[in-house]
Amino acid sequence: MRTIDKSKASTSDLDTALKQCIDLAQQLPTYTWQQQSHAELSPVGWHIGHMVLIERYWVYEKVMNRPVSDKEKELYFPWLSPKHERGQQLPAREDQLPLLYELHEQTLAALNDVLADNTTCEQELLKNNYLLLFLIQHHHQHRETLHQIAQQHALQQHDDYLPPDMPTATAVITPDISIAAATTRLGHNGDAIAYDNELPTHEHTLDSFHIASTAVSSAEYLGFIEDGGYEREDCWSSSGWGWRHEQQIDCPTNWRRHSNGRWYRIDYAGPCTIDGTAPVQMLSHYEAQAFARWAGFRLPTEMEWEHSQHHLNWGKCWEWCDNQFYPYPGFNAFPYDGYSRPWFDGKHYTLRGAAQFTSPWIKRPSFRNFYTADTRHIFSGLRLAA
Repeated sequence: MRTIDKSKASTSDLDTALKQCIDLAQQLPTYTWQQQSHAELSPVGWHIGHMVLIERYWVYEKVMNRPVSDKEKELYFPWLSPKHERGQQLPAREDQLPLLYELHEQTLAALNDVLADNTTCEQELLKNNYLLLFLIQHHHQHRETLHQIAQQHALQQHDDYLPPDMPTATAVITPDISIAAATTRLGHNGDAIAYDNELPTHEHTLDSFHIASTAVSSAEYLGFIEDGGYEREDCWSSSGWGWRHEQQIDCPTNWRRHSNGRWYRIDYAGPCTIDGTAPVQMLSHYEAQAFARWAGFRLPTEMEWEHSQHHLNWGKCWEWCDNQFYPYPGFNAFPYDGYSRPWFDGKHYTLRGAAQFTSPWIKRPSFRNFYTADTRHIFSGLRLAA
C-alpha cells in the first residue's frame, strides 16, 4: 500500500477518488444501482450521488454561501433519506451518471478557485487543506463500502461450490508480545487529515498486557467452529448468545459448507478455497468476543491497540476492540455534529487497523472505525490480548 503525502493533496486526488468509485459501480450489475444488496447498505447509485452532493454542499453552501437545492439534500443526506426508501427515488444509472459527472466537474472548478483565493483561507474549513482532505477521505470510505456491496452481491449469486481442499484447524496462537505498563499519548497529532473522533491527543495510563502480533487466522477460527464454539453458551455474552440464536449464525458471513463437509469462502469475485493463513473476516463483535473467550483470552482495547501498533502486523482486516466507541477528553465535533457524536451511544464498538480495500488516505494507527456489535457485512476480524 503506497504512502500518501497529504501535504501535496490536490483536487485531482478528489477527482480520482470519485472516478474510482464510479468505475467500481459500473462493474456491478445494473440492478445494484437502485436496489439494496443488504439492509445496512444503500443502493450503489445513492453512494455516487451522495458523494457528489457532499462535494457540492461543502464547497458551494458552506464555503461559498450558495445553497444546494433541498431536493438534492432530501435524497442524498443520510438523515433525510431512510436506506430502504432510497432506491425507489433514484434515477436509472444511464440517466443519473451524466448529470453527476457534470456537477462534479463544476464543483472541482469551484474548489480550485476557492483554494487559489488566499483571502478565503482564513475559513476554518480551508486551513491546512482541511476540506479537500476531508472530501478525499469521505469518498474513499464510500469506495470501501462499494466493495462491501460487491461482496454481498457475490454472496447472493453464487452456486454451490466443491472446494478442492480446505485448511486444517490450527491451535490458537497465544498473544506473543508483552507490553509494559505505561502512560501513553493517544490520538492523532492534530493535522488536517484527522477526523474529529481522533482528537485531541491525550495521555492514557495502561497496565501491562500481552497482545498477538497477528490477527486471528481462518485456520484458528476453524478450530472454534469444529469445537462447537457456536453452540457453547459459555463463550458468548448474553446479548451475543441471543443474537446468534435469533439469526441462526454458525460461521463467518462469507463462509459456506459443502454437503461433503468442506468449508469454503465467497469473496467479491465468487467462491474460492479458504486460505487458512489469512485473517478471518466478516465477523460481528459478538463472534469476535466469543472466539476470544473460547481461546481463553480477550479482545484488546483500542487504547492497547494504538499503543502497541508499532509491534503489530496489521492492515489486512478491521479489528474489533473490547471497548465501546467514546469521545476523547476534550472532544470537539468538526466540521459538523453528526460525523461522530451520534454514535457515542453505548451501542457502537470501535475497530482499529484497515482492510484490504481500505485506502492509504484512511490507513493510519489513529483512525477509529465504529459499528454496532451485530455488524458483520464489513471486512472485520480480531486480534487476541491478555
